[in-house]
Amino acid sequence: MASDTRRGVGIVGFGLLGQFLYDHITTDPKVSCHLKVAFVWNRSVEKVPTSWNANSELTLPLRLIF
Repeated sequence: MASDTRRGVGIVGFGLLGQFLYDHITTDPKVSCHLKVAFVWNRSVEKVPTSWNANSELTLPLRLIF
């Protein structure tokens, strides 16, 4: 089995830019073959996604850092 060579990206802040990056990394095949979301940090937990997109192939669990 080949190891995952994608770079992990941490998203700090889940405003418009953070949401755009998260959606783009998890749904765009051209991007998701190179990048994966390692963690999402936000001041308020209500805005952070609670689970991965069912169609994504990400292997890391979503980690919230408070």
